[in-house]
Amino acid sequence: MMRVKSFEKKAFVWIFKIVLILLNMLLLFLLLLGVIYNPSFLLNNILEINGIIAGFLTGLLMAIAGKILFLKSIRWRTSLDFLVGKVLNQRKLPVLLYLSLRAGFLEELYARGPVLLVKHEISSNLQLICIFSGITNVIWTVNHLSNRSRELDENFFEAFNNSFAHLFVVFLTGIVFSMLLLKFNSILPSIIAHTTTNFVFSLFYRHHLYHLSQKSQEE
Repeated sequence: MMRVKSFEKKAFVWIFKIVLILLNMLLLFLLLLGVIYNPSFLLNNILEINGIIAGFLTGLLMAIAGKILFLKSIRWRTSLDFLVGKVLNQRKLPVLLYLSLRAGFLEELYARGPVLLVKHEISSNLQLICIFSGITNVIWTVNHLSNRSRELDENFFEAFNNSFAHLFVVFLTGIVFSMLLLKFNSILPSIIAHTTTNFVFSLFYRHHLYHLSQKSQEE
């Protein structure tokens, strides 16, 4: 009986991972089709100064909001430490900047790029665009579980429960990124906001860890 339950759990995890991979491949395939059909859609309003400023300011505000939430919410702080603590705790600033830029560009490209494609080439129906944006946002959010792949294999529901608070915050940030995309009809503001949020909040996180280490040494 124990072996059967163990097999069922492993099968569930593998099915979950396979479905997630297929959904990501579908998004990438849709993005690729869009680039082949009309590569210019990703460059739409790319140099609009208002969008660039809005992306930067939004990223700063979200990082500040993240700092406040981090200090106020033990549950989210614990969840964030569990899911992405190792990624945020980079000793070298160039590495931290690189990771922030990479996440901002690549994640927005595959998560929000297809939304821009749908708006430009498929339908201008706001309801349809919002539904599709919500679906891509869920996929992008759940992808963050890959940071704890081993824990998912060992105990999926425990790992998911430990990650849920941060996943919820990630989902909310994705909504903001999507709003920037749709507001300025360009992917650049969401890339800038994503990169700025990651980098500025990571600086705070590093400072927080340094403060804790100094405090423990004094004690």
